[in-house]
Amino acid sequence: MPPCSADHGGLCIAPSTGLLFLLLFSFLATSTTACSNGNCQVLEACAAATDCGPGLYCGNCPASGRNQPVCTRGQAIVPTSIINGLPFNKYTWLVTHNSFSIVDAPPVAGVQRLTFYNQEDTVTNQLRNGVRGLMLDMYDFENDIWLCHSFKGQCYNFTAFVISLPPYQFKT
Repeated sequence: MPPCSADHGGLCIAPSTGLLFLLLFSFLATSTTACSNGNCQVLEACAAATDCGPGLYCGNCPASGRNQPVCTRGQAIVPTSIINGLPFNKYTWLVTHNSFSIVDAPPVAGVQRLTFYNQEDTVTNQLRNGVRGLMLDMYDFENDIWLCHSFKGQCYNFTAFVISLPPYQFKT
């Protein structure tokens, strides 16, 4: 039997053409319904912080298997705003480790950085977003003090991030 009969009134198309049409339609429907300009909600894909709605930021979490950035809710609360008057060590404070290890940090001149990154925000933005403790790994490197990931306790040019102090002459 032929794939198309006269009963369909000329509306019959080849199966491969129909599949192509279906794929094209689904792509257009997806691209027109994608959010942007502050309309994205929690766990919707985003490209920039401005895509996400109020109180959300655009970020990813490779540890959870997400490589595509999504809108995430993240708001730290200063614990003293809930209960005041306790000793400092009775509160839980938001702290970041290797706070300087920022994804977009430029490498040391002329050296490709081969290390892992902990943060997506600058140290300033971390503080604005509620971080109250910065754990900074500092090492003696090239006769200066550098913020650096280490390999067996040693800082290398491919794990170094930034000099932590202006160049001083250290006397021994």
